[in-house]
This record gives sequence, C-alpha cells and structure tokens, in this order.
Amino acid sequence: MKLLFTEDAEGHLEAAYEYRKETTSQRSAAGLYNDLIDRIQILTDQPHLGRMEPLLEDAAISYRSLVLLRDFKAIYHIDNETIVVAAVYNCRQDPAKLRRSVLKKKK
Repeated sequence: MKLLFTEDAEGHLEAAYEYRKETTSQRSAAGLYNDLIDRIQILTDQPHLGRMEPLLEDAAISYRSLVLLRDFKAIYHIDNETIVVAAVYNCRQDPAKLRRSVLKKKK
C-alpha cells in the first residue's frame, strides 16, 4: 500500500516540528518529525493496525487511529490501495479540534 498525506496532515506535522524547534531545538524537532513519519510508515505493511477512531465513529468514512508517540496519533482511512492520513493529532489538544479538522467540508 502507499501513503498519501492530506494538506491538513502535512500542516500538522509541520506545526509539531515548528513547535518543538521553538521550545527545544532543531535537532529535537527533526527527531520528532522523523519518529512520526517512521511510525506512520508501518501502516504500509499493516494498514489495519490502528483501531477505529471513536471520536469519528459517526463520519461517512471509517477513520482509524494509530498512536505514534505518547502525545500523537495518526488519523487515517483506507481507500483501495492507499492509506490516506487525514491528521496527525496532538492528543493534548481539545478532541473537538480533531473532529473539526477531519470532518470540515472541502470547498
């Protein structure tokens, strides 16, 4: 299977990198970013590894989530042979923010 990151998911990764860089160091930020990507890559071999995401159980698409690190999880769905990563969510944030981010209407 192949991975596809939505614009939102790419933005979440970038925001995590920038926040870590500002609060610690560029080296730490790069380490976080690489760790997140490495863990997401596991889905290419085991796409059903993540559990159904309870915060999005009423969505039209069946979203799954995989805990990446203590404070982060990937929200994704499977579309034929593609794993679509919709969000990389910092679990310390308000769960409503995750719902808004994933379920927002595209224009």
